Amino acid sequence: MASHLSSKALHAAHDRLFRHVFSQIEHARGLLRHMLPAALAGRLDWSSLTLVPGSYVDEILKSTASDLLFSIKIRGSKVPVLLYLLLEHQSTQLRLMPLRMLEYCARALRDFVARSGSHRDPLPRI
Repeated sequence: MASHLSSKALHAAHDRLFRHVFSQIEHARGLLRHMLPAALAGRLDWSSLTLVPGSYVDEILKSTASDLLFSIKIRGSKVPVLLYLLLEHQSTQLRLMPLRMLEYCARALRDFVARSGSHRDPLPRI
């Protein structure tokens, strides 16, 4: 008899797979190059792509969402760009999703400032 995974267990499996595959820079690089507009992808220094540790998803949503944050430099610029990948399992479209994304990005920026140790450096684009 086939085993049936609960929705929560299935999402956890997807989360682990997402994190395992795309935490590897070579896989993330391929995905991001494919997803970003060609004009932007062409301006990025792909050799500078690094995974930023941490997660910015609400604790209550961690069973259905996974995120990864990457830092990369634009050629000719010293300020990095942050690329945020969010995988969230939803059965319906949420009207307030843009607000949730704004909150996640704000958390990532606060974390960037805390790690840099300087409040004077320019904030990266996300």
